[in-house]
Amino acid sequence: MYPGDTLTARSTVTDKRESESRPDHGIVTWHTEGFNQRGERVIDFRRTNLIIKRGGS
Repeated sequence: MYPGDTLTARSTVTDKRESESRPDHGIVTWHTEGFNQRGERVIDFRRTNLIIKRGGS
């Protein structure tokens, strides 16, 4: 990575499940990859988030 590089990222949901402690939320796992302008992968990580469900309070 250098100043001026153009970055592109894509995220894919790899897993989802209900939250046991918060019924109006779900737990989602994402896989994210980032690429520079030459198509070289410069970052690759997974993360998990607690997300409110549609129609949740």
